[in-house]
Amino acid sequence: PPKPPSPQAARLVRGVAEGEDDPTCAHHGIVNIFEGGRKEIDKVLKAAMNITEEQSAADAAKIKNMRTHVGWFSSPSCSLIYQTVKYTALFSSKGYAVGSKFRQWILTQLAAQEGDIPGDQLLGSVEDLLAICGSRDYVFFMNAAVTERFSQDGSLLTFLEEEDTMGAEAGGKLRKSILLGFRSDYIMAAVRAMALICDSALWELLRAIGSDTHILDILPVMWPETLAFFEAAAAAPSKVVDGSLTLSLSVAREAKVTPRATRAAIDIARIREKAAGDTIIEKMLSSAFTAMAEGTRNHASEFLPGGNFCSEKITDELRQRLSGMPTTSTSAERTFALGRDHDQRAGACRDDTRSGAILGAMDNTHEFMRGREKGEEEWRMLRRLARRGMKETMAEKRIAAGRVAATERNAKLEGHRAKQAAKKKELARLEAIPLATRYSELKGMVGDELVDQLRKHKLLGKKGFTVTQPNREAYFLQLQTLLLEADPAANDLEDGDSGITGRGIRKKSAGGGGKRKKKKKGVIYYMDYEWTQEEEDDFEVSAIVGKV
Repeated sequence: PPKPPSPQAARLVRGVAEGEDDPTCAHHGIVNIFEGGRKEIDKVLKAAMNITEEQSAADAAKIKNMRTHVGWFSSPSCSLIYQTVKYTALFSSKGYAVGSKFRQWILTQLAAQEGDIPGDQLLGSVEDLLAICGSRDYVFFMNAAVTERFSQDGSLLTFLEEEDTMGAEAGGKLRKSILLGFRSDYIMAAVRAMALICDSALWELLRAIGSDTHILDILPVMWPETLAFFEAAAAAPSKVVDGSLTLSLSVAREAKVTPRATRAAIDIARIREKAAGDTIIEKMLSSAFTAMAEGTRNHASEFLPGGNFCSEKITDELRQRLSGMPTTSTSAERTFALGRDHDQRAGACRDDTRSGAILGAMDNTHEFMRGREKGEEEWRMLRRLARRGMKETMAEKRIAAGRVAATERNAKLEGHRAKQAAKKKELARLEAIPLATRYSELKGMVGDELVDQLRKHKLLGKKGFTVTQPNREAYFLQLQTLLLEADPAANDLEDGDSGITGRGIRKKSAGGGGKRKKKKKGVIYYMDYEWTQEEEDDFEVSAIVGKV
């Protein structure tokens, strides 16, 4: 006979009836619920960026640099986080050199600025980015705040810009994508929304399910309280932004005060300040929490009031039946914990705790050395070298190496930094200049004022003209054209007033070889056209706009 489906087979083995399936463990419940929230953030993000699902599937080249296809995680909101983690990876075979280079650079920069950086400003601590594992989709939420930290000037953003200026080969594709994400207001809004969700709910949920307490002592209490929070957050996302509304579970363990937790608090304070009053972030939060509430009713329905495993239906028999069911995936948690421990050790260890010293203690290397012909002499030399190496931590050695590399790097970037500073100064000056909107406002302008008006239009994205014009009349004509395109009512001058002093408009002769064309007396020239004064009397000209 054909084999029954796996859920049915499991029920047959346990001797339970149809519909009496065991509940979803807390770990997979959180994964699925937060994944639903992430998808809703994507919908808002794609709508803001005018990207439809059809376009995403049919025109992959259009969004090539804004997302990375990583199976389940393929989304605009997660792509920046994923690529930042990949670029700064310290222990992957492909990312190690790039990640270590950035860590050395940021340590050197912070060491040089020590005492000048406010205590509440974070730029480094690369080890805070967590590895993204396939069974832990919510790690994207946990990495969001650190990714936002690296988007600041002076952190990964500056490092990538410098690498791009020097044309560094390593990590070129990732660098381009990350820079695009950092410079996108919409993508950064999604990153900040995910960071706020993590701070308001995710950490509290993970603290609740991380204990060895019986599943029926945790989840029948945790999920109803979580559902109530999701519904309240969906109705008032602004309270999530300002921190007045957060999830507080009666079954969660007390949060530990660690250096990483302290840095996370600084990150979230900065993010709250940037997100205050941002309507698109509030829309993302409202959509995400609405979906997460619906996901809770689906994936945790057994623990909600009326479910098969709610508080009112717990019996001794049921407790015995679920006594072996974990609240979380212990194998995934163990793998994750080992990775974090490895990251921390490599970030701050001394030479005496590295693999060579450890292996030497285990395989009796010292006995082998003393058995050599000049063993004692060699052993004394090795001890001197070891003592010298142990005087500095690994972080101190990275800073020393970074200072050597910074000399060459700064020499390459010196000219670029000067140009960049001048460009920023010029942009700030132009932004402060009011833009004329009427013809009458142009009449009193002269020289550089007219040039600045054209530069201001360029700054606002106008195209099809050059900032440099041959004469004063040409500046007026070009500016009048731009104003008229922007507003048909821009001409507020009286009838017969062109706004341009002087009626004779002549084309400026180009320098260079060739004989100059002799101008005829009484003939008016403009571009490649010419006419006499008598001919001009046959038509009325109030202003010449653009090319004749």
